[in-house]
Amino acid sequence: MKLCAFALLLTLPALPQDEEVHVNILGKAGAGKFSQANITVESNKVLQAAFAGAPGNSIETIIRSADGSIYIAGSSPGPTRLPGDGPGGSAFVAKFSPDMRKLERMLRLPPAFLTATCLAVAPDGTVVVAGERQGGDLNVARLSAGLENAVWTKSATGDKAASVAVAPDNSVVVCPWEKPFVSRISADGSNLIPFGNKDTFRTDAGNPDILKAWWEGCGYVSAGYKGDARYHRGGSAGVVALSDGTFVLFTTNFLTHPGGGPDFDPMLLKFDGEGKILWCTNLLDGLPAESDQKQPHMAVDPHTGDLLLAAIQHGHFAHNLIATQNAFLTPHAWFTGNIMIGWIARVDPANGKPKAATFYFPEMPGPLVAGKRKANSLFPQTPATDDAGNIYITGGTAWKLETTLHAFQSEPLGGCGFVSGFTPDLTRLIYASLITSKGYNFAGRAIIATPGGPGIIGSYEQGKTAPFEFVTANADATNFLLPAPNGARGGFIGYYPSGPWKD
Repeated sequence: MKLCAFALLLTLPALPQDEEVHVNILGKAGAGKFSQANITVESNKVLQAAFAGAPGNSIETIIRSADGSIYIAGSSPGPTRLPGDGPGGSAFVAKFSPDMRKLERMLRLPPAFLTATCLAVAPDGTVVVAGERQGGDLNVARLSAGLENAVWTKSATGDKAASVAVAPDNSVVVCPWEKPFVSRISADGSNLIPFGNKDTFRTDAGNPDILKAWWEGCGYVSAGYKGDARYHRGGSAGVVALSDGTFVLFTTNFLTHPGGGPDFDPMLLKFDGEGKILWCTNLLDGLPAESDQKQPHMAVDPHTGDLLLAAIQHGHFAHNLIATQNAFLTPHAWFTGNIMIGWIARVDPANGKPKAATFYFPEMPGPLVAGKRKANSLFPQTPATDDAGNIYITGGTAWKLETTLHAFQSEPLGGCGFVSGFTPDLTRLIYASLITSKGYNFAGRAIIATPGGPGIIGSYEQGKTAPFEFVTANADATNFLLPAPNGARGGFIGYYPSGPWKD
């Protein structure tokens, strides 16, 4: 996703109902317009703010702190435009107000940061960021809570930073996307904390304890264990730090099945600070077979401590990822097709077993094939939960998604992004809206849940359809604030209040 240099985000004034409001949206995209007459309650306003495109720029992640502040991170090598935006490199972290309508501060990271791809808020209130380092490997930095400065920076082994997490002792754990090593950095950034007698914790088939535990979980207690010990195939969600001082890794490994061929198989692994494996599970409903699982994502529900997982199921579904009883959607009985569909789960951190798990995909209209239906692809990102435990996701889908009654957008115009919410047990859909525009393809990149509703960051890219056209809201008491961009690629921030639709 690409974006240009920032300008101030809007602050919405209180105006008479018949006035039209003009606001400056981020970047060079120009002014957005909306009618005050369409607003009934301040908390019910939908926000979609556009960023114009420029080479080398990106927004990668969004998080919410305990006090409600919202942070995003990315890279913007263009000229700076924010008050207080001082010298530094291209990577940045920015802080927004809890309603996402005011950009409070942006800090440029030291020039050694090539990118900033993941964030975490530490128990002491500081912000930790990780990304690619100039010249290779990873960089990690601890930032003051107000983003006044970087307290320390430290390098670690890796490629793209998949995740960064902060343990209860304020030490920092960072995990790359493909390279199979987890590094732990001391709270003051002065040194690496070893896992037992090793500086890093190896997380692929090159770790014999992991390989043995994974295959034993599949029922191969004494068979020959095989796997590719080079890198994670299909990606890694990285690690999260739990309140008891342990860590959980979610990844997909390239494994060779006893008596079979290679596959991309999921692995959820819990380990302690000494590198001792506490449990390892494969999240499948049977023995590994033809299907691949890719692009894993993971977060922790701050209210329950449950793990929140998302991934892509790919293949002919001879064996699937787990779907729990009464799941919102399951392909076990009726689904076929060699495509990508989404999978979402709430998992018990004590044993790695799903408490709730469902598939999520748009059905493809058409006749039955061999008694079954096909479905369209859907690509979920990391889930988030609100105070009631409802689970939200965003991502991209190439076809029409069934939307709920109070959806912000219901008709597909191009490649579609989406925002959806489920009940805590993943048995019922409470909200689903498309994010779409004629002439441009959209995709959600990351989501947070706020007391007022879900907020996301995403990307757009010019498609084959022309001319460019944004649609207006079709739900009551909402506004569409996204102006036409001036580049082929760009990004946006979206805020979808639950006032008009939450039951």
